[in-house]
This record gives sequence, C-alpha cells and structure tokens, in this order.
Amino acid sequence: MINLNEEEKIALFDAYLRNELTDEDRRNFEQLLSNNQDLRAEFDDYSALAKDIYHGEEYGEIKADLQEIHRKLYPASRGKSIFLRPRFYVPISIAASIALLFLIVNPWKMEDGKTAFEDTNEYVELTNEEEAESDEGADDEGSPGEEVEDSATIEYNVDSNYSKLDETLALSFKPPKGSCFMISNKGYFITSKHLVKKKKYAKIQQKDRNIAFYTEVIYRDSLLDFAILKCAEEKARDFKAVPFKFYRSQPSLGDDVFTLGYPKSDIVYTNGVVSSATGFRSDSMTYEISMPSNPGNSGAPLFTKKGDLVGMIIANNSKKQSVTYILKPVYIQERISSLKDTFNVDMSKNYSRRYSKTSDLINKYRPYIFEVH
Repeated sequence: MINLNEEEKIALFDAYLRNELTDEDRRNFEQLLSNNQDLRAEFDDYSALAKDIYHGEEYGEIKADLQEIHRKLYPASRGKSIFLRPRFYVPISIAASIALLFLIVNPWKMEDGKTAFEDTNEYVELTNEEEAESDEGADDEGSPGEEVEDSATIEYNVDSNYSKLDETLALSFKPPKGSCFMISNKGYFITSKHLVKKKKYAKIQQKDRNIAFYTEVIYRDSLLDFAILKCAEEKARDFKAVPFKFYRSQPSLGDDVFTLGYPKSDIVYTNGVVSSATGFRSDSMTYEISMPSNPGNSGAPLFTKKGDLVGMIIANNSKKQSVTYILKPVYIQERISSLKDTFNVDMSKNYSRRYSKTSDLINKYRPYIFEVH
C-alpha cells in the first residue's frame, strides 16, 4: 500500500484527471481506488471540485499559460511515470490552483483594483459602514489601528509582539462591522477579508462571555474574501473545543440552513434555504441561499439544521430579495489546509453533536461567534 500525504494525493488526482499518467500508472491508480474506499471518496470529492474549476469562465484563457509555465519549470517531465514520485508535480499543482482561484473569483479586474463584483451595485458586501467609518484606527507604529501594505492578493502576517497590546478593553455596544467565528480552540478565527481590509489587528468581542480583545490578522485573501485572525495564547486558554465542524461539501438545493451573526449589537438567528449551487453571476466559489441578510452579517457562519458548518456569509444581492452569497466550505478548508506549514490551524478537537431543538444548537454555538469592531 502506498502512503500519500495530502499534497501528493492532490498531485496524483490532478495527473489522473489530466491524463498525464502512463498506462501502467493509470491502471495501478484505478486498482488502488477500487481497493481503498476512503481514497475513492476523496478522489470523487476532488473530481467534483476540479469540474467546478474547469468550468470557470476564465479557465480557457489561462490553460495554455499554465502549460507553458509547467514546461519551463520541468522540461524533462514529459512521458515519465509519476505514480511513485508525485512530489514532482506538487509545486506546479499549487501554483495552478492559486492562478485558477484568482481568475475564477476575480474574473473582471478594474483599473482601480476593484473587481466587477465590487463595482456593481448588485453585489453588496455586508459591512456596517457607519461603524467601519467611525473605527478608522490611528496609524502610529504598533497601534491597533496600524495598517499593512496590501501589495499582494494573498498576504501573510505574523507579528510576535501583538500580544503585548493592551487587551483590557471595555465591551462596545455600538453596532459591529460584522461577524467572525472560532475554528480552533488554539485561538484562530475566520471572517471576511473586507471587514479587516488592511488592518494589522482587529478588535473582536463576545458579550455572552463578557470579553473583548485584539486579534492579529495573520492571513488575508482578497481572492476568497477570507481572513484568519489569531488571539494571544493567554486568551486562547479560556476556550474549550469548538462545538461545530466543517461539512465536507456544500448542502444540496432545498436544504434548510441558518446563521448566527451580528447585524446589530445582539446576536441574530436567521434561517433560509439553499437556492443555487453557484453564487453571483454563476461564481463557482460561492453558492446562493434564499435568506435575508444585512450589514454586519458578513463573516458569519452558515449551518445546516443538523448543525454542520457549511460556509461563511460574504455578500447579498441588493436587487433580488433575500438572496445571500456563501463562500463554499471546500475552499475554506482547502485554504486552511494549504497553510498548515505556516500557521498549523488545528481543528482536530472540534466536534459535532446532534440536538433535537434548534434552540439547543444556538445556545451551544453562540459563545463561539464574535462581533468584529
């Protein structure tokens, strides 16, 4: 039995789907799938993801460029077996994935750096603008309001001194900018990138817990409108295991879903139904639900009625009643997984327990959902 890590699996799956395996390796791989049901399930999930990417509007325009990059980087790769050497293809696989994400999520880049999504008045990011404008932080060096350069689409930031900030903060009862939620009891949170923009630190609070503190924005991704926040180690010690886990795939059409978020200074429960497998203008990185949403809902988690985490709210449609867009869980998980060597976001202790009443789910989940200020 061949043991493969996650990157090697992805490289092998890619090679099989692109018909780049030799005949012998192809037969070996198909036999392996036949004998290993877990690997078969992973391959089926990845094939579905690859199909979504393939049908992205810009794929045809970059396919030749990716192949040319591959030829320049690995001129001796043609015709060689990779079944026992899949590491060879990992670098180009990762590079291709990033390029595909960029072109699918941001298909129309404007001169001012905005996308056509951002430029239209239909696609609305759910930020509480009044609060956002009043919370422009100072730009003194080391201050909570300090901004970082946004020179790259995907940006990492690690500041070992941020835990020295004054974290004895009074709770704010102003409407928050938006929402975030914990994904690891080691102190990691996720939210929408447009809530934190270029800020180096973000203040979050949870009034049920009577706590407010600064987090460092350790990762921001303009492609997925996705950011990871990290609180200081002494704060993380106060948290138990997160009581919800990511579902492997998005819910099906017609499935009931609900969210808990902060369109006002108290947590709000809202329910809805999955209405489309894709998002705004058939964006394959998101899906659509029929549910009202308001400024402040950005960054809020979305759950199935069973309590599985199935994405994050990022926007709504101003011209269509009760249309809200959700970042698909598979892309959140893939991005977090790709960062494991950098940040090691440990979600292994997260658990999922079934409750017969929605009110029990809400009471269990709400302490892990925070306001972003």
